[in-house]
Amino acid sequence: MGDGQNIDSYMVGERQKTFSSCFEDPAYDERKYIELVIQQTGAEKNYVFCPGENLFQDLSKLIWHQEEPFGSTSIYAQWNVMRRAKERGVTVLLDGQGGDELLAGYLPSFYPLLGQMVKQMALRRLIREFDAFRKCHRGMPNQFVLGIAAAIVPGWVKPFLQRYLNGRMRWADEGFRKRYSRYFPRPEKFKEDLNNYLYHIFRSMILPGLLHYEDRNSMAFSLETRLPFLDYRLVEYIFSLPAGQKLKDGVTKVILRDAMKGKLPDEIRNRMDKMGFGTPEDIWFRTVLREGVSEIISSKSFAERGYFDVRRVQEAFENHCSGEVNIRSLIWRWVNLELWLRMFIDSV
Repeated sequence: MGDGQNIDSYMVGERQKTFSSCFEDPAYDERKYIELVIQQTGAEKNYVFCPGENLFQDLSKLIWHQEEPFGSTSIYAQWNVMRRAKERGVTVLLDGQGGDELLAGYLPSFYPLLGQMVKQMALRRLIREFDAFRKCHRGMPNQFVLGIAAAIVPGWVKPFLQRYLNGRMRWADEGFRKRYSRYFPRPEKFKEDLNNYLYHIFRSMILPGLLHYEDRNSMAFSLETRLPFLDYRLVEYIFSLPAGQKLKDGVTKVILRDAMKGKLPDEIRNRMDKMGFGTPEDIWFRTVLREGVSEIISSKSFAERGYFDVRRVQEAFENHCSGEVNIRSLIWRWVNLELWLRMFIDSV
C-alpha cells in the first residue's frame, strides 16, 4: 500500500493498523492467531479489551446510537473497537462483513446442503460429507441432525413446526406469544437449497442487522467502514458458484481458503474452530453483571410490559447463574429490550 502506486503513503502511515477485540479468557480470545498474521504482514496491532463491568456505564450511549434493540453484547465489543480506532486517528476501516454469509462460513450452512442430498437420494455423497463434517468439527452436535431434518420438511409443515418451537418459549407471556407468533418462509430464489439459505441470511436474516449495528457504531465515532466482500460484482459472482466451491468435505468457505494460499499462514487458512465475534457474556451475567440484570428483570416496568412471564424469566436467570443452563442470548435480549423501551418509549 505504501509503494505510491495505489494510495498516498501519507494516508496510510508507516504501517497498516489492525484493531481486534480481545479477552483474558482464552475461550473468547484469538490473539495467538492474530499474532501469526501480524508476524507475516508487519501490520500494527491494536488489542482492545472489553471489560464486562463497564457495560452498564456505556450502555445508555450505545443504545441511543443504535436506536433499536440488538441481539448480543458483541455489539458492545465492536463499539469499543471503533472507539479505539478513533483514538488512533483512523477514519476509514476495512471490515469483513458478508464473508460468512456469502461463502457459507456458518456451520448451519451444511443443513441445506445435506438436506438437498437427502432429497436427491445422493446417499454416497451424503455419507461422505456427513463423516467429513464430523471429523473437521469435532463430533456431531444434536442440532445438526435436527437442522437436516428441518431442511427437508415440506413447506406446509414448517408453520406447525414453528408453532411447536414457539411453545417452548416459556419465558414469553402466553397471550403475547399467541397473538404475535408468526412464521416467515424463506425466499426460493435459486434452484439450490444452499443458495436459497445463503440468500436468506445475506438479504434478510443476519447480514442486514450486522450492517446496521456496524454503521451505527462506526458513525458514533465519525468513522467510515468499507466492506470489500459486499462489492456487488463479487456478490453476483459468488452466487453463481457451485456449492462445492463454498462447502466441501466438511470445510467452509472453500474458494476463499484456496485463494489465500501463500497469503495467509496455513494455521489461519485451514483453521476449523471458527469463533464468532463474541464476548464472555455468559460469565458476565453470572458475576459482574448479575446484580444489574437481577434489578432489571425484577423491576416494576419489566413486569408491566406484558411481554414476559416474569416468574419464569427470573427462574431461568437463576438457573443460568447456577450453571445449570447457558441462556446468555436470552438474558441479554430481555435486558436490552427493557432498557431500550425505557429510553425510547417510556421517556416520550
